[in-house]
Amino acid sequence: MNYDIKLIGLDLDGTVFNDNKHITERTLNAFSSAIDKGVTVLPATGRPYQGLPTEFTSIQGINYAITSNGSSIRDLRNGELIYEDLITLPVALKALEIISDFDSMMEVYIDGCGYASSSFVNRLDDYMPTAFIPYFHQTKKLFNGDARDYIVGRNKPLEKINLLFRDMSEREKALRKLQEFSDISVTSAISNNLELNSATANKGNALLALGEILGIAPEQIMACGDSHNDYAMIKAAGLGVAMGNAVPEIKAISDYITLSNEEDGVAYAIEKFVL
Repeated sequence: MNYDIKLIGLDLDGTVFNDNKHITERTLNAFSSAIDKGVTVLPATGRPYQGLPTEFTSIQGINYAITSNGSSIRDLRNGELIYEDLITLPVALKALEIISDFDSMMEVYIDGCGYASSSFVNRLDDYMPTAFIPYFHQTKKLFNGDARDYIVGRNKPLEKINLLFRDMSEREKALRKLQEFSDISVTSAISNNLELNSATANKGNALLALGEILGIAPEQIMACGDSHNDYAMIKAAGLGVAMGNAVPEIKAISDYITLSNEEDGVAYAIEKFVL
């Protein structure tokens, strides 16, 4: 089948980035070549706007970013918000009620930035992979005290709530309870986390929305990802590409399985279908 790809949405961790959290020269060259052909290339990530890596966003021609699992789209040329689908404050507070029964570290994403309680700073090793700790320190802002009080004080809707668990049985119990709450969607990016968004926010809906804004049809959209929070995007795109290191659920719904993130899988897919 021939694809006329005009828009490429790319997950970051486990997809664009190799395991050392770098983008290889081959991948950078593939981006530049696609952009030179008039293709719109963008990150579609669970990270907030302020957590976007400059290694990606500084590439000439990367003009948009889907952030916080599709809760917002920004024009990187001016920082303008061009799409959002947020968790309302009442829904966020109800979710916090459910979460309070379980042992987790919580991050809340508001206005493009991630926030966490300072009480967890000395216990990060308990809740997240070591490779993520430098990123936490570089990008997260800290608040003192209780997350509920902080959210009420900010009095704003949330892009996303990220939960990290040290006990996988706690995670499974929390997942079951949260799935009963129909006003939110629940997904994950790594094995010990849960990510909460509004019921309709996901990378797929955001990618389709950007396509509509740019006049690009769904069949002209390509998406690459590896984890559960990429599911909607892989499903929505005309060409859904699973990484070789993707979880089985992503491979099962993909149109194509490329090489792993350690083998320049994104570059390989762009070279095969776009260049």
